[in-house]
Amino acid sequence: MNRRKKINMNNFSFKEAEKSPHDHLSKLQIEISKVIYTKMKEIGWSKAELARKLKVSRQLIHKLLKCDQNITLLTLVKISMALNLTFEIKFNE
Repeated sequence: MNRRKKINMNNFSFKEAEKSPHDHLSKLQIEISKVIYTKMKEIGWSKAELARKLKVSRQLIHKLLKCDQNITLLTLVKISMALNLTFEIKFNE
């Protein structure tokens, strides 16, 4: 079974994250979590408040923000709508 390793944020290097698809995914998850955390702090929301708005458990929000669980595009859309954020997916060559 292929399991992702947890990232130690104290020693994380974005340059190193470019080495494999799983590392790149981890980098994207961290960037998404930072945006969500920043917006939650800005509007004074806790994980429990975001969970209530999305009608999911606080534990799910915790796992998503700690990058312990992959976030689906649907969940990302729901979070962005709840936080009044927009996002775009952009592919570069």
